[in-house]
Amino acid sequence: MKPLYGLASVEGLAAAMKDGDSQDAYRIVVIEDELKSLLRKAQQKGVSNLIPRLTELYNCGRSFEVNTKTEKALIKNPFASIVSASTPAWFAESIGESEISGGFLNRWTMFFGKTEVLIPFPTRPDAAMWEGIAADLSSAVQQAHGEYPLSHEAREVFSEFYQTLHNDRKKEGLQAEATARTDLHAIKFALLFAVLDRKPRIEVDDVSRGMALATFNMEVALSVIGTAGLSRIGAAEQKLMAALKNGRISTREAMRRLHLSAEELDRISRSLERVGEIEIISETTAAGRRRMFLEAI
Repeated sequence: MKPLYGLASVEGLAAAMKDGDSQDAYRIVVIEDELKSLLRKAQQKGVSNLIPRLTELYNCGRSFEVNTKTEKALIKNPFASIVSASTPAWFAESIGESEISGGFLNRWTMFFGKTEVLIPFPTRPDAAMWEGIAADLSSAVQQAHGEYPLSHEAREVFSEFYQTLHNDRKKEGLQAEATARTDLHAIKFALLFAVLDRKPRIEVDDVSRGMALATFNMEVALSVIGTAGLSRIGAAEQKLMAALKNGRISTREAMRRLHLSAEELDRISRSLERVGEIEIISETTAAGRRRMFLEAI
């Protein structure tokens, strides 16, 4: 495996995959400290093909072809994995409808966590323990080979999970697109659990753990795409309604919280007033000053 810190273009990724004159390409692990940087970069004119080509690489096809004005790169048996992180706020700002409906988002496995213990000066991981874990993982992967079938019981458990997942009519539109590969993630996780336990096939406990982890990933995806794919105004409308759940707020406070101009807030609030979602209240202070408040109905 070869690390690639920061992904600038498809051409750069193809170059990193090359291994001289060898027929075998490097397996690449792309490390992006902030996912927003990658998504913003992909919006630039010269690299607008970045997201579609990364989406294409998900299936680990037989080849990956990248053509430039001066040369052609043909990578046999390509493999690329991306590790990144973001905050829920930045994620919602960065991900758009095209990334969701195009299938880019549902190819990710997503995890969410928060700090539970504050440690001002964390100690480094124990070197011997860290090396032992890495060696054990490497040994398990190297021993894995051939086909890993599911046991009869595992097939029954997964079949029930699959049917329940696809009969759920509650998710539609972007939510359905964002979670379309939950069943596939469950099988992949189950395979990993079987390999790490050095089993010759996928058993019920592997499938059960895979389904649980895939379900967690699905719930994380649903929790962070609330405003994804909306216009800036549409996202602001949702944030305003969320802010008003705790009671009315002044227009000045709404502009501060949502980072909106007076004109933008007026357009949003008037629109919500017309459909009966909020009430715009005008009050006059003892000093004769007029103040405007917004309140959910």
